[in-house]
Amino acid sequence: MTSRRPFIALLLAAVLVGVLWGCSDQTPPTEPLSGIEVREGAVLSGTVLDTGGRPAPDAVLALERLEGGLSATVGRALSGASATADKSGDVRSAVSDRAGRFAFAGLDAGTYLLTSSLRDHAGDSRSLEIPPGVAANAETTFVDIQLVPTGTFLGNATLENAVDHTGTVVYLEGTSYVAVTDAAGDYSLTGVPVGAWPARAMRAGYLDDTAAGSLVAAGDVVALPAMFLRLNANIPPVASALTASTSAEGDATSFGAVATDADGTVVLYEWDFEDDGVFDWSSAANANALHWPSCA
Repeated sequence: MTSRRPFIALLLAAVLVGVLWGCSDQTPPTEPLSGIEVREGAVLSGTVLDTGGRPAPDAVLALERLEGGLSATVGRALSGASATADKSGDVRSAVSDRAGRFAFAGLDAGTYLLTSSLRDHAGDSRSLEIPPGVAANAETTFVDIQLVPTGTFLGNATLENAVDHTGTVVYLEGTSYVAVTDAAGDYSLTGVPVGAWPARAMRAGYLDDTAAGSLVAAGDVVALPAMFLRLNANIPPVASALTASTSAEGDATSFGAVATDADGTVVLYEWDFEDDGVFDWSSAANANALHWPSCA
């Protein structure tokens, strides 16, 4: 009797070859990003593309909350903390993998600012929203980053009635591009994506000032219009060098004083000789006055 085992073996081999051949045309599933911590909350994921539209490995990404239109980086600068310190964890960072992919996990609902940068003048800055439902259900939000050329803004921001202009915070509104002025009021904002940008200068005790400028090509260096911050309050004038003298009994007493106003000029000088809350003498020119004592 003829054995059928060789035929069955050949049939099984043919089926196996067919299965392998049928799978060979399928694209393998995307590998999961390594090093991503599994946490409660939403996930933000995407791919970074360079200025030529190719996946960009080693792009640096920073994710931070936007509160009242201010990024955490700008908020720290305004509070006097270092703009680069990250002790509180309010700015999270990541680096894209060799396929240009990135991910941030464990995000609460809210508005975020995502800033990306790559060597050779390439970057991007955008705001995005994580809805409450996405955060509650630990869903993933996808966003692809198309990097654009970047440049630098230079500028000057000075303070009214000040000699040292150090410490004014200058930032591009709605971004984390921030700088602090030096003693001359000079500053620079680097790595800014091309386009038109509004800049704002802020300093405690002074009124904000704004300027605007545009970057066109990679490596552009553009000077923003100068900004001037005026004092934010009508500071009371200060009187000093008070004098009072009489030549002889019965003669008029000569009064004098020197007054200065930190946020303007002195517009009126007044004396209350009787100390009754009613001014007895006034002048817009100076504080030099004569007063004759009243006789009882």
